[in-house]
Amino acid sequence: MALYFLYPRELGSSAELVAAQLSADVGLAAAYLRVFGTTIASDAPETVLVNIAKALAAFQETLRTGRTLFDGILMLQPERQ
Repeated sequence: MALYFLYPRELGSSAELVAAQLSADVGLAAAYLRVFGTTIASDAPETVLVNIAKALAAFQETLRTGRTLFDGILMLQPERQ
């Protein structure tokens, strides 16, 4: 999994900065404790990144969208039928 926000040419962040920003938000810190059973401060910054990636992936799995015009166009292609 690419963590683009760590790349200097993208956002130039760090695991430590992400963990610090999450810790500074009371609501996110409480949610982290509730979901992962540990505090952000007690986890290594790299562990915080992995856990946040897991949470985002789990959230993305819940997203459902209806059919779109693009879906209809794909179904018109012979290799898709």
